[in-house]
Amino acid sequence: MGYLPYRYRPFGTFRLILALFVVCQHFVANAAPVGNLYATFLPYELGSLAVLVFFCLSGFVITEAVDQVYARKPAAYLINRFLRIVPHFVVAVVISIVIHRLFFDWGTLRIADREHPALYSAQAFEWWNIGGNLLGFLPGANHVIAYDFVDIVWAVRVEMVFYFAVFFALLVRPMRCPIPVLLLALGIGCVFVARQFGLFFFFAYGVLLYDWRRHKRDLFASILGMMLYFALLPVRNHNRAVVLQFVILAGLIATLTWLAFHQTQRRSFDRQCGDLSYPLYIYHQNMLILVISATAGYSYFVFFSGIALSLLTSYGLMRLVDPVVNRLRDIIRGRRLERPNPVVRPS
Repeated sequence: MGYLPYRYRPFGTFRLILALFVVCQHFVANAAPVGNLYATFLPYELGSLAVLVFFCLSGFVITEAVDQVYARKPAAYLINRFLRIVPHFVVAVVISIVIHRLFFDWGTLRIADREHPALYSAQAFEWWNIGGNLLGFLPGANHVIAYDFVDIVWAVRVEMVFYFAVFFALLVRPMRCPIPVLLLALGIGCVFVARQFGLFFFFAYGVLLYDWRRHKRDLFASILGMMLYFALLPVRNHNRAVVLQFVILAGLIATLTWLAFHQTQRRSFDRQCGDLSYPLYIYHQNMLILVISATAGYSYFVFFSGIALSLLTSYGLMRLVDPVVNRLRDIIRGRRLERPNPVVRPS
């Protein structure tokens, strides 16, 4: 199996930082005691902002992959997207079911979100609900699920809307991903499937950033639309720091844009950080429910130990699952993406 030249961009560490923002927001909200950390961190909703930036990043990375790797390979593209998303997701659902079952039987189950406690459904352990959860990554699956064992999967469902939009665009024109068709399909998917049209602008920013990077086309309409959408988001509570959130979001997207034009010499470290970001996102809620169900009250010990446990669990499962999955993805792709170290010849 040969190598496929593919420009490496230093998104890995950035992705891991975004995932840590999500983790910290959830653990501050549900494990840390009410105090300075709680009052200072929550109004900025860094995790929520990070998810929006993840959508921008997906728009760029997936469009680049399709343009440079998956031209004329729509089936290979979609299969590899499933291989990237589904294995870790299924493992996370199984772990979550086990944790819920054990602590439910012991009478100490605590579900995240102390401000607005989730309603635990009596149908959670019905076989049809478990089956629905195992397919919960699919757009629209939430409408047939009585209880989400991994409720942060909503973002994965939105990602899948984007993946299917790209797949449709490839079917329309297999030679390369037609940007207008992709954006039209994405807009329709956001309206009728995700039912959150505002998210369209974040994916669109990433798509058009790559298009501009590749073909020097304009992307100001996407930037303006994204800014207007975020500025007009309804204020969910009086503590929300809207202006500072906007500044933080703009800074994160500016960082993403800067990284899109640069490379790094520390590819191995950066790639490992990027590989850890999705497992950390999908497994950390399991560890959150585990630590708050195994303890009483809220403390910094629970907060920090839960984050540490999330990192260790995610890293361990990444090392267990990814090697097998990556070999399958290389077979389906037909080539490896990693560029080998160049041979330096004496002059």
